[in-house]
Amino acid sequence: MNRTKSLALGLFVTLTGALSMSAQADGPPPLPEEAFAACQGKSAGDACTTKMRDHTEDGTCVTERSGTRVFCMPKRPPGPPPEAVAACEGKHADDACSVTFGDHTMNGACAAGPDGRLACAPAKG
Repeated sequence: MNRTKSLALGLFVTLTGALSMSAQADGPPPLPEEAFAACQGKSAGDACTTKMRDHTEDGTCVTERSGTRVFCMPKRPPGPPPEAVAACEGKHADDACSVTFGDHTMNGACAAGPDGRLACAPAKG
C-alpha cells in the first residue's frame, strides 16, 4: 500500500471513530442495569416490574435498539429526571440545553416530557 493510501485509510479510521464517539456523547444516557435485570430470562413482550428512582413500575420487556438485550419499559414512563427539568428552567421549547448524568453529558433541546414539564431531551438527528 502506498503512503497516500495509507494516510487516507488512517484518516478515515480516525474520523469514523471520532464521529462514533461524538454520536454516543450526544445521545441519551445508557439504560439503568435495573431495567435489564427486570427482564433477565424473559422475552420481548413479557410482563416485568422494575424500580425506577424511588418507586416501582410495571411494564413490558422490549428489545433495545441493538437487538441484543431486553429491558423493562414502564407502561407509563416516569416524568423526566430532575436534572433534565432543571436544565430547561427559564427556557422555552426548542431552546438548546445541556444536562449531565453522572459522567455523561447530553446536548439537546427543551421539550415537553410525558408529564408536560419542559425538560432537556436528546437532539434529534
